[in-house]
Amino acid sequence: VHRVLDLLEGFHFGSYGRVGWSADLREGSRARPLNVTTHGPRLEEAPYFELDLGYALERQDALSFRVAFTLAFDEALFHYDGDFAAKLAVRNLFAEADHLLLPGLSLWVGARMLRGDDIYLLDYWPLDELNTLGGGLGLEVGATRLDLHFGVNRLEEDYQWQTIEVPDPRGGEQPVVVLDRQRTIGSVALTRRFAPLWGRLTPKAMLYGEVHLLPEGTFRREPLQPEHLPDDSGWAIGAQLGLQDDGGSFVNLWLRAAAGLAAYDELQVPFGLGPDKRASGAREIVVALAGNLEQRWWGLLLGAYLRSFRDADEVASDPDDGWEYVTAARPMLYLTRHFHQGFELSLQARRPDGLDPRDGVHRVPLVFKASLLPTLSWDRGSYSRPQLRLIYTVSYLDEDARLGFAEEDPRRGVAVHHFIGAQAEWWYHSFSLQR
Repeated sequence: VHRVLDLLEGFHFGSYGRVGWSADLREGSRARPLNVTTHGPRLEEAPYFELDLGYALERQDALSFRVAFTLAFDEALFHYDGDFAAKLAVRNLFAEADHLLLPGLSLWVGARMLRGDDIYLLDYWPLDELNTLGGGLGLEVGATRLDLHFGVNRLEEDYQWQTIEVPDPRGGEQPVVVLDRQRTIGSVALTRRFAPLWGRLTPKAMLYGEVHLLPEGTFRREPLQPEHLPDDSGWAIGAQLGLQDDGGSFVNLWLRAAAGLAAYDELQVPFGLGPDKRASGAREIVVALAGNLEQRWWGLLLGAYLRSFRDADEVASDPDDGWEYVTAARPMLYLTRHFHQGFELSLQARRPDGLDPRDGVHRVPLVFKASLLPTLSWDRGSYSRPQLRLIYTVSYLDEDARLGFAEEDPRRGVAVHHFIGAQAEWWYHSFSLQR
């Protein structure tokens, strides 16, 4: 019995999940996102589930280990589509050693989501969010922490990966890898927590940087027509300032600037490349804000960002370039400890630098949304989970937003959309995301 209890003591289980249904009150169809920006409000997101498992072998102030595994499932639900299949991904799979040589020194190796603070209302990490296969070092000395990371990824896309079938000397054919370009990513984060101000507010500051490198390669469109793909690179720098109290209230402000490959998501094939087939001319600047104010009977969640993006193709009037903004607020009234009445308001817009290629008109799409959220919650607090919530959302799309849809899309001709639905959301014991 004692041996079984010892084994169970080091086992950790956690989860994040959301699931729900929705309906368009005009057509009866499933609610589809009505966004014109890269990151819109999360209330319309599809079902998603993460199963977080881990095991820790710990010694007091001595070398300790933990192994973390996160399995994720997307929106494919048998009860909805009748397809007895699941779409899943391994989001974390790594082992970490702590108290390595020095107290506060850690080393990890494996596949990992590297994330800092997010804008919850927009499901967006504006400064540091990476997915790589690699490793890293962490050093914590007092209120200061340094994190170094080095990793790679290689998308199974023509941009980075290609196999061809060639004759097998033993008969038949065999696949041969002719293009294998791993993107190498290094990152550094320096975080400092300061002494509380006015007895409650704890300031935090972080400096952050990334470097991206991609080797050259050759893509074979036909055996006699090889296409040279040049090497490429990119960088990003940024900073975060934050304040937090012991009651759950906080505010975070981010600034990030990126160039080249780092202006694109590391899991995305860069588009709008320059004449030299490189992303070196791409630029991105993001200013973002998130906050939460907690009081006895009410709470207020806030989230917003302003983003400017330019790809590398050197076209001055390019509809892919431009700026966008989103702002969202979710006030919650704690009518009782467990029943809350929530509201959410959001506004988003995008201003491209170029004209709509279909009709040559410059469009600046705008979307406004308002939601009612009667909520059953585990406790008071904007971040208290699990939650069961009803959702009613009315969305207004201006003419430019409506004309952004394809002509065959039913949303093109409707300015006001009404959705109703229900949603469950939970999270607990995120063992794999601890730093």
